[in-house]
Amino acid sequence: MSMDFFVYIKDPDAFSNLAFETYCTSLGLSVKLHPDLNLLSDEGFAPVCLTDDRFAQNGSNRFMTGFESYPSPYQPVVRNTQKAHGLLSLFNKKPKEENPFDKKVEDSSFVFALRCSGMDSFEPVIAHLLGAFCIRNCGGIFDDPQFGRYYDDAEELEREIAFAVNDLLAEAEKGNLRTHPFEGWL
Repeated sequence: MSMDFFVYIKDPDAFSNLAFETYCTSLGLSVKLHPDLNLLSDEGFAPVCLTDDRFAQNGSNRFMTGFESYPSPYQPVVRNTQKAHGLLSLFNKKPKEENPFDKKVEDSSFVFALRCSGMDSFEPVIAHLLGAFCIRNCGGIFDDPQFGRYYDDAEELEREIAFAVNDLLAEAEKGNLRTHPFEGWL
């Protein structure tokens, strides 16, 4: 089962691979993006090497993971704001509905559309890390349509990441992690 996420950002110039990797390290996860990867322009699978002794399997603590990424400029949704005039306006009054999510992302200039295939246990955590980094450093909003939820507070998303890592540790103890050993950048 695949999962899709969207990361809307106001300032794509504030993004760099090194800054993202450093951020992940500050949260206790050693993440390295493929050295030739440019997340702001490259489409398709974004390879990531995760190194973590807590998940060691078969003598290896390095894992190949990642997600599909489809970056693009973001154009906010334009709502029809025409007003009815005359007698019709009395009967066609609709309460003005302002969607809080649309309001949050209206100043965004860029969006990452991310897809996690479910083939790897670490994929969603890496996608959430990207979202939290972008919230903290790029004026980001992380949208999780599976749960109908968005995050604009990095600390809140970081707590979700910590819960997810704890769940992964519990699955690792049971031998239930779906992983791929890192054998180098292919």
